[in-house]
Amino acid sequence: MTTTPPLGAPAASASRRSSELPAAVVVGVATTDDGDAPPRRTRATATAPPPPPPPPLAGDHDDVTSEAPRRRCKIPCLVSWERDLLNLYVAFSTLAAHMRTPETLLGFLVATSSTVAYSLLPVSADGQQHLASRLDFTLLGTAVVFPVSFLINETFRRREMALQRLAHVKALVCQIQAAAVLWRWRGAASSEPPPEWDDQVAATLQEAVAAMTDLLLLPKWSANRHLYTEQGRSFRRRVVNRQRTLTHRFVRAMTRLHAAVETLKACGLTPSEATRLNQYTYLLQTEFESLVMIKSYRTTSIARSFVRCMVLVCPAFYGPYFAWIAYDSGADPALGLGFALALSLVTTTVLQGLVKVQRALEDPFCSVFPAEVIAVKEEEEETLARLDVVRAVAREMRAL
Repeated sequence: MTTTPPLGAPAASASRRSSELPAAVVVGVATTDDGDAPPRRTRATATAPPPPPPPPLAGDHDDVTSEAPRRRCKIPCLVSWERDLLNLYVAFSTLAAHMRTPETLLGFLVATSSTVAYSLLPVSADGQQHLASRLDFTLLGTAVVFPVSFLINETFRRREMALQRLAHVKALVCQIQAAAVLWRWRGAASSEPPPEWDDQVAATLQEAVAAMTDLLLLPKWSANRHLYTEQGRSFRRRVVNRQRTLTHRFVRAMTRLHAAVETLKACGLTPSEATRLNQYTYLLQTEFESLVMIKSYRTTSIARSFVRCMVLVCPAFYGPYFAWIAYDSGADPALGLGFALALSLVTTTVLQGLVKVQRALEDPFCSVFPAEVIAVKEEEEETLARLDVVRAVAREMRAL
């Protein structure tokens, strides 16, 4: 009576061809109890044990299904009401924060004073006629609404372009780090890079990202006051010098990346892969220069100046329209004048609000209202965190 050898062990009765099979196939021999049956070969694929699961990351088990998981309301209607009321409160608070400017106060003063003047000052000898007329809003649309709409569309386009450039920068930084620490080569003259190679590449990319972040967070220096006033020109020179210093830091980091590629070529990196790494570096610097152009050059100065002036001038010439509303309402004169004043204030608020929207998006990276611009600092932290993830994965793969 013969016994079957264990799976994966060599069998004495196996044919010579079974010993010549690839290592991925293990051959065993099975016989019957009486030994009369011919041997039967069985194959079993030798599979490597599955890799251990990656360690959980921060936030893997956070509950993101609700904004307030510990205080869930069982009535969906009340949850919707609470959310809508909070949104309305935040919307009015944001609008009030943007409207608290001297320019808005001056616009309100011009609108109310012109309405009162045209409503109360007589233009006839008997004092019964006033300068009240039913005007249309053609002038207002041509002088204010159309230019502001053009500027808002332009600033939104620049903001979306900046978001795309930042996304490309984040992807390129991760790809350069992954290529530098994971790409390996084989050949007669090949050798491994220095042990501190990963840290050196990561430090170079971190310096480049930090220089780009500091540059994008610089204050605005291209307003009209920075060109036509002595104080503004002095501030402009300081900011431009700081921007030049940060740009040189970024260029030095890119130069070190090119030198790193030459080091890899000396270790045996193929020319095609070296060319691809240099292309990644070129694309990274191209996206950086695009972000610098978006930061440095704003919308046209003449359009911004025209809108700023017309928002204050037009309410003064629309006073007769609001005076006509006060007298044509048919109600008590005091009540009609109050409604006319309220309407003039609302009209001025709409015009000032459109201008504030355009100015909030003028610089997509830096503003006194952080909610209106791109969170550059958070994007930097996320990029650096992804670099740490790439390095951790590279260490895990080398340990296998």
